[in-house]
Formats: sequence, structure tokens, C-alpha cells
Amino acid sequence: MPRLVSAARPASTGDGIVLARRVGAAIRGTDVTLAVAGGIEQEPLSGRSDWWDGHALLDPQARPPRELQVNARGERFHAEDDPSPARRLRALLEQPDQAAWLVFDEAALQGAPLVPAWSRRDLIERSATGRYAWAAPDVPTLARRAGIDPEGLVRTIETWNVAVRTGDDPLGRRDPWPPIATSPVYAIRTCAVTLATPAGLAVDAELRVLRDDGEPIPGLYAAGEVLGAAATSGDGPCAGMPLTSALTFGRLLGERLALRRFAP
Repeated sequence: MPRLVSAARPASTGDGIVLARRVGAAIRGTDVTLAVAGGIEQEPLSGRSDWWDGHALLDPQARPPRELQVNARGERFHAEDDPSPARRLRALLEQPDQAAWLVFDEAALQGAPLVPAWSRRDLIERSATGRYAWAAPDVPTLARRAGIDPEGLVRTIETWNVAVRTGDDPLGRRDPWPPIATSPVYAIRTCAVTLATPAGLAVDAELRVLRDDGEPIPGLYAAGEVLGAAATSGDGPCAGMPLTSALTFGRLLGERLALRRFAP
């Protein structure tokens, strides 16, 4: 099972869930995977990704892709311009270690930054460290430095450059461009990261917290993030949904409890 990499703030400790569990609360949503693509584990094996300083912008509607996304075998696994976040994520989750390397060349640096928080100089400096980003004069050297299968990556880039010339991408990228042909070439290792915890407290329609046997715990209610992101997003990440749950469910619950308390 792949390691869990989180982009949540270190202060996100789940205290509300821990407290409720101490009085017998049940948990639901542990079977759900809820993640986003593009995280960068800047401290290898740390399990942490900084959303603000280490996240690649892979939404083709916000930034037309100028890179290829490959797995450890050097193979592309989906069309980089697919507009569906859910399809992009599911394709990534099927790759070894849920990891993808973003591969591009010097010419691609003329476009919008792949990592919004990084300037061109930042990218070059980080690539020189060889920890989560790499640069090399040619594709085989880049592959060896980045931990990608060299033969697979060379084959993939050759196939891609043919697709650029013919306009026909085997994976269906609508506008196969640009070629990867200008030295140096770069790679950034990315992975699936969690922004929120899918699992949370089990509640009924009245937002009463339930025990494992399905019975409510007297006087204990819950709304918002302690319900878990899967309560409102299922297995598809949707930014802001836990906050929506806090505002909406919190207001409904407050109104119900106030009416019950002050009813004649």
C-alpha cells in the first residue's frame, strides 16, 4: 500500500474526532480514497507536501500543459490535457507508489510556471539539488538521476515527438505540443496527496453522533470537518466542501438545538 502523503497543515490533528472516539463514537469513510494530484514531497520520505510552496498546477484549464506525466517505468498514463480532476486522480492512483514525474525541456520554461510558487530561477536551483527535481543534458541521464526507467522514458519521448509532428497522440491529447527536444531537460517528482481526511464521525440525519451499534450518543452532535471529507465529497476531492458542511450543517444544527431548548 502506498505511503500516505499529506498537504494538510501540521496543526490539523483531528482533535474533535479523537475526543468523540473516547466516548464511543463510530467512524465512517475509512474505505474512501480522497486525494489530489500534483503534490511534491520536498523532504523525501517525510510524508509531507507543502501546498503553498510545493504543488504543481496540473489543471489544463488554468495552465495548458507543456510537460509529459510519466510513471516510474517512463510511461505516460493519461492525456495531460484531460479536464477531469477525477479521471486524472484515478489514473495517478493506479501508478506505482501513486507517483508521477513531470518531464519537460528548457523551451517549456517560457510558458506559465508548472509550480506557481517557483520562479524559473527557483526551478533551476531546486533541480540542481537532485532531491525532488532534476536537470540533465539529455533524457537518459535525466531518467537515471530521477529514478525513472531510462529505456522507457526515451521511448515515451520519441513517441511523443512523433505525435507532435503528426498531430496524433496515442493517448488522445487534443493538441500534442510542444516537443521535448531542447537541452537541458527537467523532471519533477509528484505524488497524490491528501488535503483532508476522508473518514470522520458517523452521524444520523439529525447530526447526532452514533456509536458502532448505530445508537446515538446522548447530547453529542457533530458538523463540519469532523464528519470527514467523504461525507460530502465521496471519493472525489472537492475544494471547500468540508467548510460548506461546517457552515450549512452547523447553522441547521444550531437552529434545531435552539428551537428545542427554547420551545414552549
